[in-house]
Amino acid sequence: MCGIAGIVDLKDRGGPDAAMLDRMVAAMTHRGPDDRGVAVGPRIAMGMRRLSIIDVEGGHQPIENEDGTVRVVMNGELYSYPELRTELVSCGHRFRTRSDTEVLVHGYEEWGMEGLLARLNGMFAFALQDERTDTLFLARDRLGMKPIVYSVVNGELLFASGLTALLASGRVAMEPDPTGVRLFLRHQFVPAPYTVLRGVAKLPPACYLTVRGGRVGEPVRYWRLPPTLDNVKRPEAWEAELRDLLDDAVRIHVRSDVEVGAFLSGGLDSSIIVGLMSRQTQTKVRAFSIGFEDGDHDESKFAAATADRFGVELHHCQFRAEHVIDLVRERAGSLEEPLADPACLPTMLLAAEARRAVKVVLSGEGADELFAGYGYYRRFVGLRSRVAGALHRANGRRSASGYPYAMTHALVERLTPDLPPEGVDARRAESAREKEYLEGSRGLDPLNRALRIDTAGWLPDDLLMKVDRTTMAYGLEARVPFLDHRVVELAMRMPANVKLRDGAGKWVLRSAFRDLLPTEVAQRPKHGFNVPLANWFRGPLRTLISEDFPEIARTSAPWLSTRAIRELVTRHVEGREDLARPLWTAYALAAWFRDAAASCPRLESRTPAHAGRRRDVGGGTLSVG
Repeated sequence: MCGIAGIVDLKDRGGPDAAMLDRMVAAMTHRGPDDRGVAVGPRIAMGMRRLSIIDVEGGHQPIENEDGTVRVVMNGELYSYPELRTELVSCGHRFRTRSDTEVLVHGYEEWGMEGLLARLNGMFAFALQDERTDTLFLARDRLGMKPIVYSVVNGELLFASGLTALLASGRVAMEPDPTGVRLFLRHQFVPAPYTVLRGVAKLPPACYLTVRGGRVGEPVRYWRLPPTLDNVKRPEAWEAELRDLLDDAVRIHVRSDVEVGAFLSGGLDSSIIVGLMSRQTQTKVRAFSIGFEDGDHDESKFAAATADRFGVELHHCQFRAEHVIDLVRERAGSLEEPLADPACLPTMLLAAEARRAVKVVLSGEGADELFAGYGYYRRFVGLRSRVAGALHRANGRRSASGYPYAMTHALVERLTPDLPPEGVDARRAESAREKEYLEGSRGLDPLNRALRIDTAGWLPDDLLMKVDRTTMAYGLEARVPFLDHRVVELAMRMPANVKLRDGAGKWVLRSAFRDLLPTEVAQRPKHGFNVPLANWFRGPLRTLISEDFPEIARTSAPWLSTRAIRELVTRHVEGREDLARPLWTAYALAAWFRDAAASCPRLESRTPAHAGRRRDVGGGTLSVG
């Protein structure tokens, strides 16, 4: 688990600026507090910050092949690396480390980029350089668990694990992208390939990008969600296959040279993960849970029941309103891009607590999107029309899956009257993304079409980004076994009637693991990781939203209308309407622009590269540590 960054000189203007790369790498120290490595060549420079998990002492990056012509930096973990390493050794490749990352250079030599990506099981974003062909590849895992953003500016390609690292270069301007900003306010996240910064793109999940001969190619998709259903298999067979696959996913997800813990909410998904972990590990599992003073939002007793069932060492913390202010003030800058999902706040506190004891945790994200866990999926019961989802976009308040937007288009326009109208229209961008998510799904039932939309869209761009940003802010690695691509492919082949039955979602998941879990956990309905912001904005956080927010918008996000903000605040605090979600979404955006502007350097003119501590890298330098 790391942060990566790099520079490609596209115009042969003297090579990458090593000092600029140093700034980009330093901006990601929170992602990888254990180690640092950079390689600077005549055209390509890459660097990383490392959180040491596999081969703690020997897995320094960048990692090269035997003759030093192929090198890589990676953020993430490759869970299938022992099996791939054995296969590559049998093919004659020599490994210098025990690191999972080294599989990438030898696998690329043996199978090429697409052959390598097809064999990987893990979460990753990596940059791989092939000096022999003057090529750089950027690649991202199938489900989008690890991020990578990039920008072409002044004849260079800059890439990194987050927006703040690009801003640290001094070349990327702190300018809002009209499309990205409007999409963020609408969704509470920005769908790939957009970002909130002008000229910066996000590499979509399951894609790789090729840079060769000074030309930056278009993203190429190497994997898609399976398009077909299996309506023949009996429910018992689905349950058995799911049990075996998820058990194996947890088995490989606990591969580590450091202790692995778990997040435990008390819900079905995290309880299953903790139960399977307790079978896979030799030592007592440490689990971390969080509670709320508001009883309607607290799941502590269910987390305790699961911990008792499996003999887990449970670490519990309580989330209170004052934590919101502390987290926003102290940690917003390390989130690397705006986060508006309110669940990011308790997740940050939980990550801080977990990091005191472990470096790695397993989490239960993904099960709701795969097995129909959200209540809004019930609207698809009995619907047969291929376009049934479109019936539920009344007033533009829901996506075709039923996912509730943070704001209507009309409210977005009221909040951003001074934002330039240029760029892709947000409505068209939204429609185009949903059309792409449904590619290859013709003939599927409405429920499975809805699940595809959320798995391809909301999951990577909101939930998984939240997990990555909030945990890596504290140098903690979070792994998500439900999104092992084998489990995802299995879930996508399942018909609707094994996912949603008798008005309850995740039927096959509950049935498959009913003997594993405490009865009160196995049978309880879906309970989201909710934060009582609506009440807090009328009470202990009223000053934050009524006084701090308009001032932050005025100074750091002047394209947000302070008049519209004050109107929303008044309607909310007077109890006329619950506007906590749109208020928090807009606040999170303005606060991020404030903190990012404070931390990024002024834009610089082009400066020549310098050498520093040397090791030959195609005429450049390599430094580690």
